[in-house]
Amino acid sequence: MITEPELVGGPDTGPRPEPPAAGERFRALARLPWVWALGGAVVASAVWAGGVHLVLGQGPDQRGYRLEHGACDDLRVPALAAEFGGRNAPADAASFHHDPALVTLECTLGLRPRAGARPGDTVVDVVTLSVEQHRKTDPGPEFAVRSRRAPLHAPGLADELPLSEVRGPADGAYYGSGATDGFGWARLAVLDGGVVLTLDVRPTVRPPEGADDGPLRAPDLSGVRQDVLTADMRSLMEQLKR
Repeated sequence: MITEPELVGGPDTGPRPEPPAAGERFRALARLPWVWALGGAVVASAVWAGGVHLVLGQGPDQRGYRLEHGACDDLRVPALAAEFGGRNAPADAASFHHDPALVTLECTLGLRPRAGARPGDTVVDVVTLSVEQHRKTDPGPEFAVRSRRAPLHAPGLADELPLSEVRGPADGAYYGSGATDGFGWARLAVLDGGVVLTLDVRPTVRPPEGADDGPLRAPDLSGVRQDVLTADMRSLMEQLKR
């Protein structure tokens, strides 16, 4: 059975005290340490949230890259040139697209044709550097998904070929290579802050004029080893930051 609350101290016969004023209540609360601790946590949370919002509002780190028209003109690939015998400037090509959210650059860097494994064969190496500068969103979460497979279209090769994660010159890297009759490929993809760079080398064997239509030998891929592409990628990254 629930009864009325029992009064302590006997019947109330005197005047009731006035409740404390609002100012007195505030001063009483202020003397409690947990109030200040709670207030400090709220302020700190607000400052932290504002800082995160400020950092996120700046977009991903661009690491000093300067992509512009004509950026391909002076690019060099010294490691590949040493392997294959130098540049062939007339084979160069370039494309550039600027958008506030994404800047893209593609450079085709010509190399001098070299002799193939079979007498009379010539190997033409097409070197392509593709750069994506993401200014609004971070490409990091998608980099691994996009880089694990290389889209290639050539006789005897699948539409996509696997790449493996390797130690690279920046935040992440994937490399792969392979060859079939008359055609080869090598790719190094690198993530550097908000910038994704991909260096492709595609050797193609050309038989001499008048040769029969027999199968071509696979090109030698020793010149497109991981260490060679990594050396040139490091050089290209520095060249694009000048």
